[in-house]
Amino acid sequence: MTRLNVTLALALAALARGTPCAAAGAATPSVTTEVFVEPGDNTNFELEHAPTTLHAPPPRLPADVETPALPVIVAADVDATGVVTTVMVARSSRLRDVDRAAFSAVNNWRFEPVVIDGVAVPVRLRVKVQFLAED
Repeated sequence: MTRLNVTLALALAALARGTPCAAAGAATPSVTTEVFVEPGDNTNFELEHAPTTLHAPPPRLPADVETPALPVIVAADVDATGVVTTVMVARSSRLRDVDRAAFSAVNNWRFEPVVIDGVAVPVRLRVKVQFLAED
């Protein structure tokens, strides 16, 4: 059997048992995300807390990339409906593929609209993404 067939067979067997599997024994890093706002990011008002995420699939680290030591901080502009319109890396992990993974994930997130005085408003927020190596 080829290596791909063996890996596929093991993955299917693990799925049938309901257990998670890692391809070819590679450690899959877990990821933590934290949404926050910085003072001064929103010039016309001050948010006390970040909006709630409605859809936030976690960033996926490419298989051939080592788990970075530094987190990525992504700044995102969110429109009045909660859709992310602009994303930029505010602080890099110093690994391009890791930054791209965080950027791409946050670009697809959706948030609960921020309502101030009965009107939904666009906001800027930040997301800290930290990949953690599993033991």
